[in-house]
Amino acid sequence: MYTGPNVGKSYPLTLEAILPTTPGASEAARIPLSEVVSDSVKEYVDDPSLLRIPDEELIGPRTSALVQVTSQEEWDKIVSHLVDAGMLEREVEAETLKYRGEPVRNGAFGVHKSWVLKEDGEWLRTLRLIINMIPGNSFQRRMPVRASEKMGYAPLWGNLYLHEDEIIICAAEDQKHCFHIYRPGYAWRAFFSLSRMASGQAFKDGKVEKGYPRVKSAPMGWNNVVDFIQDGFENMAKMAGLAPNQVIRMGEPSSFFSFYVDNFDQLKIIWRTDRGLYEGQPTDEQLQLRETMEELTVGRDPKKAAEGSISWTSLGAEVAGEEGWIGSSRSFRRALLSANLGLLVGDEVRTDSPNLQSVVSKNMHSVQYNRQLAVLFDRLYVEMNASRPRLLSEKGRDELLLLCCSLPMHWLDVKMKVSGQVYATDASPEGGGACCTTGLSPWGSARLHSLSHERDGLEGAATE
Repeated sequence: MYTGPNVGKSYPLTLEAILPTTPGASEAARIPLSEVVSDSVKEYVDDPSLLRIPDEELIGPRTSALVQVTSQEEWDKIVSHLVDAGMLEREVEAETLKYRGEPVRNGAFGVHKSWVLKEDGEWLRTLRLIINMIPGNSFQRRMPVRASEKMGYAPLWGNLYLHEDEIIICAAEDQKHCFHIYRPGYAWRAFFSLSRMASGQAFKDGKVEKGYPRVKSAPMGWNNVVDFIQDGFENMAKMAGLAPNQVIRMGEPSSFFSFYVDNFDQLKIIWRTDRGLYEGQPTDEQLQLRETMEELTVGRDPKKAAEGSISWTSLGAEVAGEEGWIGSSRSFRRALLSANLGLLVGDEVRTDSPNLQSVVSKNMHSVQYNRQLAVLFDRLYVEMNASRPRLLSEKGRDELLLLCCSLPMHWLDVKMKVSGQVYATDASPEGGGACCTTGLSPWGSARLHSLSHERDGLEGAATE
């Protein structure tokens, strides 16, 4: 969720489990990543030497990680499928990254994606394929141009304001099979070798001997990949003609569009009487972006598209356009309730427990829509950051209980409130920008004094 450290369970890979979440034949690695990113990023996409950490600066880096799979037979089937997709190929050992003569090879595992009901009535846990890039990542620095630090995300929409006669219409696009569809520069494959051999037949290259696979596409698990994909999607928006100054970014004023890795989200404020014109239709900007994605052969996931919706859930956020509120999604809050109560009714909890850290961080992710409630974490954060870990105190447990009680309040109302402050708008076809007064400059104070009339024996000071 990109909200801080959290702990999840990894699962051994099977072909059946990853089939619904991986590209089909010839769908992976078909788009050169350098063609979609901005000019300032291209050189890093093509040349890993710019980010390579010199060996003399490394201290005991890991050079291997385990491929978690149910059996060798299953691994051969997985490799065969991913070779057909264009994601894997046979390693060229002379090109593989080495440390003190030892090849550096990565692992792989699955994480839970969703449950799918099969035709025979059995439930299948589908898995997202993750490349364990800890070995390869330890030999490279993060890219200095980091689009991920400015990613727009759902709570930033709370900076919008609605009048009583306005509603929010939502739109969204999601890239299909991202990150697998992109292909970094060839030289990066040196960093992407895997540690488990597969049969010669799995590579379909006419060679009978076993070999190590390596990844051709952008691996999910690569420490620079989110920056590359985020920059690429924002650059697609520029290519599509979407105004750069209307893209939401972290730490900047709220606007109209946000890009979060491979998600495009848009909120549009309309008059209630215009609702019929918008509901059920993609926005003009959404269609512009969709057209550019089609030109670049970037697939879109129609199941995740929101087109003219007034109720919408995205990235843990829920938008109620009719009521004019944005908040933590109700399904996310139900999961939090379960997690909080699980800690409260279970065994004693250590303050350095990864489970406690994960639950508390997700509570803060939910509370960010009503930030006054952050006071409920006072004791939890003190105890979790103590130099000597202890058991969670009664006060800490009380805060978890209070967080359960506060779950219905994890949202914010974006309806405009009546304010006594003066504000001015810059009216334009695109919408009005509002600014509120926060204080008077010396010139402003003098000007008000000169304009004010005497009242109750006082002159200018009465105005203030």
